[in-house]
Amino acid sequence: MVLYLGAATGTTASHIADLVGPRGIVYAVEKSPRAFAQLLGTATLWPNIVPLLQDVRESGSYLGWVPPVDIIYMDIPQPDQVRIATEHVTRFLRTGGRLMMVLKLASLGRERSAQEHLHQCLAELQRTLRVGEPSPLDPYYRRHAFIVAELREP
Repeated sequence: MVLYLGAATGTTASHIADLVGPRGIVYAVEKSPRAFAQLLGTATLWPNIVPLLQDVRESGSYLGWVPPVDIIYMDIPQPDQVRIATEHVTRFLRTGGRLMMVLKLASLGRERSAQEHLHQCLAELQRTLRVGEPSPLDPYYRRHAFIVAELREP
């Protein structure tokens, strides 16, 4: 099972739904009503996508809808991405599960360089997770990094 934070219209969610197969479920959380309307259309073509019109900053609002998951995939441009990720990891990720996160460094503010933001985010994530080496997404997405991390044993 996958919890997808920031599913937008569901394009990437549909690819993940294909990967998990008909027995897997992708809980796709999206805040924007316009994008959510398109996500609903995508979910009609991929019945293993469960769309949730919710704000990822308020994970408690869908706590009863989403069981423990194996993967959290996160793709949101928010200054508090790491806090949101950590909150979801704590609430939803099974031990040994993985966080897969597109870290949008430009969304974290202009007071630090992208490298400084990256180092700070990695340090925060390492409190809860075993974090792999980040992969920069340049030249396709400037100031973006892809991070894969595993939940540590309690």
